[in-house]
Amino acid sequence: MSHNKLSVGTATPGVSGALAVDLTDLDDVTNAPVEGQVLGYTSSAWGGATPPSLSRVPIVAWWNNGSYGMSTYYFDPNDNALFRNAQHVYEDTTYISRTTASGAQSPATNTNWTQYYTLKASTLEGRTIRCQATYHASSISSGRIAYQWGVGSGSLATFTPIGPKAEQLDGYSTPCWGIYTVGGADINLALKLVDCTAGRMMVSSDSQMVTMTIELLN
Repeated sequence: MSHNKLSVGTATPGVSGALAVDLTDLDDVTNAPVEGQVLGYTSSAWGGATPPSLSRVPIVAWWNNGSYGMSTYYFDPNDNALFRNAQHVYEDTTYISRTTASGAQSPATNTNWTQYYTLKASTLEGRTIRCQATYHASSISSGRIAYQWGVGSGSLATFTPIGPKAEQLDGYSTPCWGIYTVGGADINLALKLVDCTAGRMMVSSDSQMVTMTIELLN
């Protein structure tokens, strides 16, 4: 019968006309994954492959639970959040470098503070980082302040968001996170103040809890 002439790879119809096809009967599949593997594509063909690592390797860890160690400064929308250098409890310069606070996107010029981080393509190209911060301004008069992680050139006067907005409503802050896969060129990363319905916020010598981490996902 004509249906018996049909085949997929080495699979042919049985006496009832049913065609049982295995994954390896497809022309572009070299071998089927076994337990613990995923289906991956290499050398123009599909086959069993080791799943990618999803371990989280810290690149930067920062926290502050004491005096900011600086006078009162006011942030405006589009400013970069500042991180005091002395509170960088971990930093792997293989992957990242820091730029101190100065210029139009910084509320202060202070070599003791960092305003953005450079992701190094030489070690991070094709790899994904995850960043998270809970940033609490010393004081806002009323209303809402919104933060967002972003990447861009220079001091990030313009930037591309890499995660959702988070906010501070005077007494509390929500965590702000972002995920980014690094390309073939260095790129800068900052936590940006993107909205400020309260007007301006300030950082002073008041004691606050602020945390920030940047991790390598693969």
